[in-house]
Amino acid sequence: APSSFDIEGIAQLLDEKFDQNMFLSGISTCVYPVVELMKNKPKQTREFYYAKCEKLKSLEIPNVEIKKMTMEDIPRVLKQHEKIADFVTRPDQGEGLRTNFETGVARGFYIEDGEEMVSSAMTTAENSVSAMIVGVCTIPGYEKRGYASAIMTKLCEEVLAEGKYLCLFYDNPEAGNIYKRLGFVDIGKWVMN
Repeated sequence: APSSFDIEGIAQLLDEKFDQNMFLSGISTCVYPVVELMKNKPKQTREFYYAKCEKLKSLEIPNVEIKKMTMEDIPRVLKQHEKIADFVTRPDQGEGLRTNFETGVARGFYIEDGEEMVSSAMTTAENSVSAMIVGVCTIPGYEKRGYASAIMTKLCEEVLAEGKYLCLFYDNPEAGNIYKRLGFVDIGKWVMN
């Protein structure tokens, strides 16, 4: 919605079609006016910062081995995500990751300790001009070692070298500080209902 749009019409359409399985997501300045006019309002709303990176800042990062994810790593990614309190895993998540990796709209990097994946980050929704960062996480006990910054640096360097820009959503201020040190700039708020 680069300019004005039919807020009432969209709210009416959503009221006619909205059920418990629908998901409403978008830039807050577009979503909130529509939701305000809806009769069947979503029960829950989460608001995130929406950030973009077009140029990476140089950071001092730890000298650790960073590996690129393959299809064979997907079960390990899911196992790692189960250990992160803020992450919600779905039964079909593994299949979605497989499809994304197979179709080339996702990639990822990780750090391991022995056989355990301890820190990772991925992209999704990659296209010819952009990639969205998702799943940035470090399991408990491995935080504050610079692992997330190291992985994000590697991931961002690779994507930016292809002429794409990066975007992401975050609601954790500590994570936001990492992203800003890397060169991400807040460009708005994103709402998920």
